[in-house]
Amino acid sequence: MTAAPCCGACGAALEPESVYCSFCGARLVERAKGEEVRCAVHPELKAIRPCPRCGTFACGECLVRSALDEWLCAACHERSPDVPLPWDLRGEVGHLKAFFRTCWLLLKAPSRSLRAAPRAAPISSSVLFAVLANVASVATTCALYVLMAVVAQFRSDAAGGAREEALMMLVGAVSYLVLAPGIGLAAMFVLGGLDHLVLRAVGAKPGGFPVTLRAVALSSAPMVLGLIPLCGCYVFPLWGLVLKVLAYRALHRTSGWKAAAGGLAVSGGLLLAFAGLMALVIRNDLRGLLE
Repeated sequence: MTAAPCCGACGAALEPESVYCSFCGARLVERAKGEEVRCAVHPELKAIRPCPRCGTFACGECLVRSALDEWLCAACHERSPDVPLPWDLRGEVGHLKAFFRTCWLLLKAPSRSLRAAPRAAPISSSVLFAVLANVASVATTCALYVLMAVVAQFRSDAAGGAREEALMMLVGAVSYLVLAPGIGLAAMFVLGGLDHLVLRAVGAKPGGFPVTLRAVALSSAPMVLGLIPLCGCYVFPLWGLVLKVLAYRALHRTSGWKAAAGGLAVSGGLLLAFAGLMALVIRNDLRGLLE
C-alpha cells in the first residue's frame, strides 16, 4: 500500500481524480512553472507524484486509486490484472475492516472496483460476506427495539399489558437478528440460482455458479446502510439491485442488457409482485374506510 498524494497547500490526503483539495480548496490540477516536475500525459500540468508501479509522474487528473489503495497512473490502472478487493485480503487486514472497506469501495466506485476484481472466489467467502451484510442490515434497528423493550420492561409504572407487549417486542427483535443471516443466505442461493439460469437463457455465458454467487454476495454491500436505524432498510434493496446488475456485467464479462436481464428478471418480478400486493391491500383498506 502506497501513501496517498498530499495537497501541496495544506498537506491533506487527496481523493482520486481531484481537481480541488477538499480541505483547503487549493487547485490541484495546475499548470507547471519553470522547472517543476510535469505530468507525463499532460506536460503542461504539474505532477503530484510518480506512479509506484512504472515511475511515471502524474497530475491530479491521471492518478487513480486502486482497490488496494495504490495511487496509479491511468495506464497502470487499466492494464492491472485482477486487483483483489479488500475482502479478498481479509486474512491480512482483518475481517471487519476488510468488509467495511469493500462495502465503501462498492458504494463509492462500483463499476471500477468490480472490473478490476477477480471473477471467482470460494463459496465460503461469498457466504461469509453475505452473513456480515445481513447482520449489518438489521443490527442497529434490532438493538433499538431491544433497548425500547428493556426500558418498557423496567418502568415502574408500566401496566401488565404494556409489559407483555414489550416482552413480545424483545423476543421478536432478538429472533429476527438471529434469523436474518439464515434468511439472507437462503435468498442468496435461491435468487442466485434463478439469476444464473436467466443469464444462461439470454446467452450471457456466465463463468460458473460461484461467480454468480460472488456477484450476489458483493451486491449485498448496500445492506451496510442498515446500520442507520429504521431508515437504512428503505434504501439498500433498490441500491442492491443496481449493484447486482453491475456485478453481473463485470464478473461475467457480459453486456449491460444481459446483466440487467439476469439481475432484474427474477428480483424485479418479485418486487413488482410485492408492490402490487401492497397496492391491493391499501386499496381494500381505503375502500373499507369509505364505505
